[in-house]
Amino acid sequence: GPVQVTAPNVRLGQPAQTIDGFGINTAWLGPPTDATARAQVYDALFSVSKGIGLTMVRHRIPFRENPKYDDKFVMKNADGTYQSAKNPDATKTFALDWSNWDLRNTAQLIADLKALGPDYQLTTIISAPWTPPNNSVSKWKVPDAITPSIDYFNAPEVGGSLAPAFYADYADLLADYVLGFSANMGAELTALSLQNEPNFKCDYESANWTAAQFHDFMAVLEVELIKKGVFTQLPNLRIIAPEY
Repeated sequence: GPVQVTAPNVRLGQPAQTIDGFGINTAWLGPPTDATARAQVYDALFSVSKGIGLTMVRHRIPFRENPKYDDKFVMKNADGTYQSAKNPDATKTFALDWSNWDLRNTAQLIADLKALGPDYQLTTIISAPWTPPNNSVSKWKVPDAITPSIDYFNAPEVGGSLAPAFYADYADLLADYVLGFSANMGAELTALSLQNEPNFKCDYESANWTAAQFHDFMAVLEVELIKKGVFTQLPNLRIIAPEY
């Protein structure tokens, strides 16, 4: 039979969930190059007086590696290993190239909105990886139930799970990322997500995480972030997991 539509019942005296704001995702996207179009987009999306007043931006950490689309964010040696220096406390510091095109697009958006003044409010910035770094030499990811095999040469960014042997390395890399964010992106990072779509099987940039893997990794992540002084330097940083 026909579906009966009733009016919503809003109980203002019974709050259930706090909404911090609304925003957009900028992965693989940048501001329009045409100045008129750019102004129109900013007005429509971020202006409080002219548009919908969005306050949040979520963007992609460019860890993708494959022969055709290598983001080259984590710098590599000639043999394909990641450039890193070992510290006295056994942590590593990785070499990152912040000139990556996807990061530059987001940095441009941040700079533009800041320059437009208080009617354009960007209060929350969230970074999310679609995959940990992975290539035919590093093999940070291993096959799992969702991805029975990984094409380490042609599509190392698709599927697989982070190998426990590289939990500390990945934690150190994420620490380097959040510590370098403000200076390179022009604003403070609000939150770091650990994985975009952690259990979604797909044929594009991705990685798989179970609840147990998140639990085990976050124990290592906490240790490494403390060693590298992340919570001292960034006391307001939040970690998001899982994120769907």
